[in-house]
Amino acid sequence: MQQKNDFYINCAVSLVMLVPVPPRFAYGVILVIMFNLLILLGTLFKRSLEKLQMQNMLNPLLILFLVSVSMLTGILLAYYDAVLSLTLNFVLFLPVFTSLVVGKLLANSDMPLGSLLRKNILYSAFITGISLVFLCVREIFGYGSITLLHGSGIVQHQVIPPQYMQTGIFWVTIPGGITLAALLLVLCTIAQKVFLVKREQQ
Repeated sequence: MQQKNDFYINCAVSLVMLVPVPPRFAYGVILVIMFNLLILLGTLFKRSLEKLQMQNMLNPLLILFLVSVSMLTGILLAYYDAVLSLTLNFVLFLPVFTSLVVGKLLANSDMPLGSLLRKNILYSAFITGISLVFLCVREIFGYGSITLLHGSGIVQHQVIPPQYMQTGIFWVTIPGGITLAALLLVLCTIAQKVFLVKREQQ
């Protein structure tokens, strides 16, 4: 039951976290990359503190470390594309203060570092998959296009002619993003139930 609850919570938080993100796939990809970076570096940093027997300072130091990584990412992003950095702005700090990162990293785990890394990487891969689907569907439904990161910034590819997208603008609004997140959460729930039924039948 706890695993089922974790599944629903993780799906819901990952999708809702992306609603304030500018509805362009390339912007969301940057946030997803940073999320994976926070999970990886946060896991290593936490284990380092545990090795140094600094458990009493673990929580504040971990939060400070994650915020620092987000700030550094913002600085590097400004060198890559200043407009992109200004567009994302505070959104870069969203993953730090969600249960997806903090809750996962602060959870007690006595397993070896290799096993812990594999577990957390699989976790972040799951969140990444859901997030990329949301980002891709939202931009295609909203603008009929897909934006990708390029060496000099981002490039936009129109996949649906603009004349067919008059009503699609709803999906790039905040209410549209919440609606799409809810629909994807329902689909994830159905997919999980089908998977569990098939596994029980084996």
